[in-house]
Amino acid sequence: MRRWMSIPIGLWLLSGGLIFGSPQVVSESPRARISGRVLSTEGKPLSRVVVIAQRRGGSAMFQARTDRSGRYTLEVEPGTYIIRAEKGGYVTSSYSVEGGASEPTPVTVEAGRSVTIDLRLARGGVITGRVLDEDGEPLVGAIVMAERKREDLQAAAVGSAFGSTGMTDDRGIYRIYGLPSGRYYVSARVVERQAVRISMGAALMPQEGTATYYPGVSSRQQAAEVEVVEGAETTGIDFKIVAESGRALISGVVRKQESGEPAPGVLVFAYSVDSPSINARATSDEQGRYELKGLTPGTYRVQVSPFTPIYEDYAQPLPQEVTVENEPIEVNFELERAAEISGRILTEDGRVPENVVRLVPSLWMKGTERRIGVMTTPRVDPQGNFTLKRVPGGTFLLNVSLADSPYFLRAVLHENQEVTNEGITVRPGERVTDVVIILSDAGATVRGRVLAGEAEIPLPNAVVQLIPVDFAKRFAEKRSFDGRAVISDQQGGYELKGIPPGKYYLLVFQKRPTFRRPEEEVEFLTARVAQLPVLELKAREVKRLDVRPTVKE
Repeated sequence: MRRWMSIPIGLWLLSGGLIFGSPQVVSESPRARISGRVLSTEGKPLSRVVVIAQRRGGSAMFQARTDRSGRYTLEVEPGTYIIRAEKGGYVTSSYSVEGGASEPTPVTVEAGRSVTIDLRLARGGVITGRVLDEDGEPLVGAIVMAERKREDLQAAAVGSAFGSTGMTDDRGIYRIYGLPSGRYYVSARVVERQAVRISMGAALMPQEGTATYYPGVSSRQQAAEVEVVEGAETTGIDFKIVAESGRALISGVVRKQESGEPAPGVLVFAYSVDSPSINARATSDEQGRYELKGLTPGTYRVQVSPFTPIYEDYAQPLPQEVTVENEPIEVNFELERAAEISGRILTEDGRVPENVVRLVPSLWMKGTERRIGVMTTPRVDPQGNFTLKRVPGGTFLLNVSLADSPYFLRAVLHENQEVTNEGITVRPGERVTDVVIILSDAGATVRGRVLAGEAEIPLPNAVVQLIPVDFAKRFAEKRSFDGRAVISDQQGGYELKGIPPGKYYLLVFQKRPTFRRPEEEVEFLTARVAQLPVLELKAREVKRLDVRPTVKE
């Protein structure tokens, strides 16, 4: 580690703590306006629709409801937003230009200006049916899930959902509504409550049984597809629960690391690496044991839920990735006393960054084969102070989410030493203080329009990406490219700011690429570097550059 020698005189790191000058007060910028109407696909005005504008790459969010004529108005800060509309029984929809890609189109609005964004909502499809138990009796209180087929999800329209859930009533009948058109797998799980003794006494904890898929089979591979059409009801999806085989493919024990005692009442779940849905979940019993039932052979990530209030003083263990075939596998977890990392975010000259409360510090495990983030709930106050809680033991790289920000990460300091690349080592239960995240406002800006072909036609929804020319070296060291990417807005405009000075490959995709693994992106880039243009950017340089797609795949 090296000592930080380039902090200006306005910022002193003393043995007694951090001493800073008074933070700058940034005046609120003039507002902008987004307004329009929300109609049904038949052209009927829809009232009480929630319209949300979410700042691209940030947490700022603005919300309004439509009136009886379907009109809404949002007063927002200038910037770029994703606009979506939600109403019960309808398919959530995000704004996308007509004929554009099947993903949201960013909307840019300037101070004192107004843009009109109209949206249409389709009434969702419905799946309904009845679930019976092994004896043919109505199954009451079962969780029923409609899970969208992966192929349909990848080609889905804007605003489409992965799936939805319902619950059977006293007749065993369920009804799942608001579904986009597509093909679904429907499954049901028995949910029972088991009394578990925990530190606060006894509690009833949910235990899920094995999933049964329509039309009454034990695996998704055997399941029948259910076709859903927006606005239509698919009925008669009835099936009987399959008796449990009595064997779980993944099981284990959750213990407290400090004492070795079992940890009852901990929620453990598994999800496939190929889809975001939870495939199985269970709660640890009084011996700390859990069983994840109903899994088919495959690769899963097994994880302890971060939302376990009775263990809020413990860190969430890192997820474990396992491949199971036909033999059971054991995955154990140890709960460590949670550590904390706290400090401050400042610029190189000791100022509080503009809009600092929107910046999100994050932790990444150092030295792992894939980039593993740590689930924390960071809070940054107006003075730039932050605290990362429920941190497990280990060595971590500290970063900040800087999308749509004019800054880049200059350095991370701990006790007056730079630890940007070395990371911060944390022991269970430890409180690490005196961390300073230094941001630089000397980044370059590249802005312009994405144009289609040789014509001067703006191209929305294109992906403009800058990748450092030494991307392979960076990825080998940090499992990250340190690049910047942005999607062109409704007028084909794009802006990449806060770019560290250096040389970059410029990539422009007509549609967002999909890589299942980061290594695939490295291979993709390596095969094309000879054909990609290179930009050399200087500190605080502003480069205006209209671009056309460089990658057509």
